[in-house]
Amino acid sequence: MSAHDPGTRPIPYPAGVVPEAAYGGPNDCYRYRLKLTWDGSRPAMMALMMNPSAAGHEGSDRTVNRAIGFAMRWGYGTLFVANSAAYRATFQETLDRVDDPIGPDNAAALRDMAARAAFILAGYGSPKAKSMQGAGLLAARMLAAEGHKLHVLRLGKDGSPGHPLYIAADTVPFEWRP
Repeated sequence: MSAHDPGTRPIPYPAGVVPEAAYGGPNDCYRYRLKLTWDGSRPAMMALMMNPSAAGHEGSDRTVNRAIGFAMRWGYGTLFVANSAAYRATFQETLDRVDDPIGPDNAAALRDMAARAAFILAGYGSPKAKSMQGAGLLAARMLAAEGHKLHVLRLGKDGSPGHPLYIAADTVPFEWRP
């Protein structure tokens, strides 16, 4: 297989969603940007999560489909899926076994997507991987320092933005200052 194998197979995107992805590194082991569009006349939303799994240009995963659902319900026509670490892995333990789980081009990709988004949702959860502890907060603080407003659906016991996969679909986001 020529592409990096994140550990799971992609699932279909919802009908009408057109994916574009930007990869890098050996065997495309990093996914720096995932742009999903279903209505180009509407504004874009960005979801800042922890790390990519199987989702990319060839298909989605449960988390990305969940984020698409939130974006659609809230009136957005594009979703930028961003991650505090760009390394593609389904299992967090994998991130502790790679030299650079964040990726050399990730900060630039985060800034670019944030500049194009009308709304930013943070949802990176509480990472179990030691290499990722604090990485989401650093990414969120970088964006906030550049003047972007961030929102969350829920805060965990440790103060981290709740992962969208585990939050009710009718949850209302609120502004969050990292």
